Parts: sequence; C-alpha cells; structure tokens
Amino acid sequence: MSVGAPDASGDWQVRGIVARGCDLMFAPDELSDSAITAASWAQAVFDSPFPSWEAYRVVVNGDPRFHGALVEYATGVGLAMLLSHHIRKKGAWVVQASQDAMGKAICGSFPAAASWRADEYGISDKTYARVRAAIAKEYMSAIEDFRGVLWDAAARVLRIDRLIR
Repeated sequence: MSVGAPDASGDWQVRGIVARGCDLMFAPDELSDSAITAASWAQAVFDSPFPSWEAYRVVVNGDPRFHGALVEYATGVGLAMLLSHHIRKKGAWVVQASQDAMGKAICGSFPAAASWRADEYGISDKTYARVRAAIAKEYMSAIEDFRGVLWDAAARVLRIDRLIR
C-alpha cells in the first residue's frame, strides 16, 4: 500500500517536533494499512504503561484538544508519587504538577507558571517547578522512545510492502 502525502491541515509543531520521515506516515487523520500495521507492531514491542500511541499522535497531528487517556495517566502518576517516599510535602499539587508536565510534553510549554500553581497550593515555587520539570522530562523521553520504536516498525513494514509489490 502506498503512503501518499498527508493533508497538511494540522499544526505539526505542537511540541516542536517537525514532522519528517516516518512521522508523515502517521500524520493523516485516516491512516494507511501500512501505518496501522506499523503502529500495532510498535505497540506490541513498546512495553510501557505510558499511553505512547495517543501521546505521539497528539504531537504529530497537532491536536491540542483534551485527551482522556493522557490526563488519566498523568493523574495516576501524580497519585503514585503521593504514595511514594520521594515527595515530602504531600498534597493535590503533585497531581496538578503531573498534569502540567503532560501539557509540557504535548504542547511544549507548561499551561501555567510555577509561581501561580505554587501559590494556589501553598508550596514553594522551586519545589513545584522542580517536580513538574522532572515528570515532563520522563513523558517527553517516553514519547521519543516510542517514536524510535515506531520508526523501526514503519521501516520494516515499508520493506515488506516493497517486496509484495
């Protein structure tokens, strides 16, 4: 199955990733059979609870709308951090920091300044900024890792497609 040029209606630089190479294969709203096969293979190999496919598609498609799976995952990470021994001052701010971090991973910037959030929750802005930045780095790393696995799967699928034709 051939992969045509995607419709360039989306903002492909939501987070600063310029769609190139195999990203163009996954940019259209309607995916080709080859893209679906590659995505399935990548999901099978990428063993992580992170909603990698959803996050990758949001970044590549430039779709800034609400995505339940991503918010639920970020909320779960925040709650898990509350239960861990790494956070000394417990509170709802940790969940908010995790959700802000997902916003950074997807959109390239935090939805609100650390000082605003810190004032809202009555904690130090340095603490809030440090925690959400650390979480954001992990989210961005997961998206990039999945992208690498996806590109490998896409290359294999395209090789097979060429052999079949």
